[in-house]
Amino acid sequence: DSYLSNQAKSLFANTDALIYVLDLTSVNFDRDLNYFEKCVGGLRVHSPEASVTILLHKSDLLAANALKPQQVRLREMEIKRCALPSLA
Repeated sequence: DSYLSNQAKSLFANTDALIYVLDLTSVNFDRDLNYFEKCVGGLRVHSPEASVTILLHKSDLLAANALKPQQVRLREMEIKRCALPSLA
């Protein structure tokens, strides 16, 4: 986390696009989403015109991991909450 904070300008300046992969079955989804949010924040500050693409990894395994549909929707809403401000 400190690397991301300390190097935000060099990581995100003059960036055209951010492609981020989120594992929907992660047991640390909140931590992963927090890291994504920090990346989006750095991008918003240093390259506000950049596009954001989010790949939802392991979405085919959601049923096997016993995530209920409302849990999946909650994760989707959290991802959108983090990502959409960067598109403004």
